[in-house]
Amino acid sequence: MSRRSEFHFHKNFQGESAATSRAVSLRRIIRTQFALRGTTPTQIDADLSSKWSEETMKVLEEGGASGVALQRQIQLFASVTLLELKVGKKPRPEQLAPFLENTLGLEGARALTREDWSALNEARGKMSVLIDDPKWSVVHGGHIAMSCLTLLSLYDISLLNMTYSG
Repeated sequence: MSRRSEFHFHKNFQGESAATSRAVSLRRIIRTQFALRGTTPTQIDADLSSKWSEETMKVLEEGGASGVALQRQIQLFASVTLLELKVGKKPRPEQLAPFLENTLGLEGARALTREDWSALNEARGKMSVLIDDPKWSVVHGGHIAMSCLTLLSLYDISLLNMTYSG
């Protein structure tokens, strides 16, 4: 193998390793949220999470963004929500920046605009009202985490294309 091919192979292997690590880390948030309730996700939970994902998308789309701007807002919402579930409170800036770089990539994190952050705050307010609706009374952190992973996977299929134990 030439030096150039060795470099290319090593670079691709590192990228796959980073993608797998990220996917495992995000899925760990889901497992932790269900474990806090003494359960593991079932098909019923997956179905409920899909419905919650649809409701979340509706709220985010109501913000008026489309195309790449909507994509950034969806990814930002899902990432920040996952991090909050992971740390159990509003994340500190020193937690938020590396998490966003990991989930969105460095370029994605740097592309975020004030409008994206404003849309995040607006959507979070609407989602807080929605979660209080009796229709959604059984939704918990595990469902929300599953929904966020689904939303992130819309733009990064590598989050779903992997196998791991546990």
